[in-house]
Amino acid sequence: MAKPAGAFWPSKCLLGSHIVPNGPAKFFNEIAEPMKLGASEKDHTGQHAAGAFTLAEVMIAVAIGTAALVGIINGYLMASQRAEWSAYNLAAQSMAVQGMEQARAAKWDPLGWPPTDELGTTNFTLIDVLDIPISGTNITYATNITTVTNITTSPPLKMIRVDSLWMFQKRGVFTNTIITYRAPDQ
Repeated sequence: MAKPAGAFWPSKCLLGSHIVPNGPAKFFNEIAEPMKLGASEKDHTGQHAAGAFTLAEVMIAVAIGTAALVGIINGYLMASQRAEWSAYNLAAQSMAVQGMEQARAAKWDPLGWPPTDELGTTNFTLIDVLDIPISGTNITYATNITTVTNITTSPPLKMIRVDSLWMFQKRGVFTNTIITYRAPDQ
């Protein structure tokens, strides 16, 4: 290592509690250079031994990588399945709300002439396609069951219950339910 012009290099360098003669040049050439990452050591025959991973280390690394990859894929699949279930649930809830709106929009005026009750005390069923994206044969049907029940006659009050039943990937039937009370039109 050549000394740069105009620089002061001491002839001795203090390293810990040891004085290294010939300053930094000797330090870098004899002490720091063999400490480099990946420096090889000599074995008992005097040959340089190459640093490498053992088969056990490689197999453990592959197992950890595989486990991480399987976990990531399973997480993705579960998230996409849950998102699809949420879409079906929201579509069924929307269908139940539509049934509730129809029942609330029916005319019920017992004090008018002639008295009108389009709502009645009845049950009616509607089977329709869920409002989800469809491609090919993945059409999913839902059944809306609207139940109207008289709660009291004085004052007149009815309970409207709408159940929307739907299936998801052969996991059974799911139900979205809305219940409200309704008084006659004034």
